Amino acid sequence: MEYSGRHRRKTKDDEELLARQVQSAHNTAEIKRAATEEKIRKAMDQFLREGRKITKAAIAREVGISREAIQRYYSPLF
Repeated sequence: MEYSGRHRRKTKDDEELLARQVQSAHNTAEIKRAATEEKIRKAMDQFLREGRKITKAAIAREVGISREAIQRYYSPLF
């Protein structure tokens, strides 16, 4: 008799796999966050060079993310 994945007993291998997947997800999120921070910093530098007013909404439009995301995750950069 074959069991589907949700009915089979979890093993130590399953727990190790899940732990690796969770760690990989955290690593990927950190890489993406760092890349977005770099885009924001570059946009802010460009605004300064051009003499433009730096606002969260303007930077969000320039970078291509929502102003709400800027507010929630990247406010310390301002």
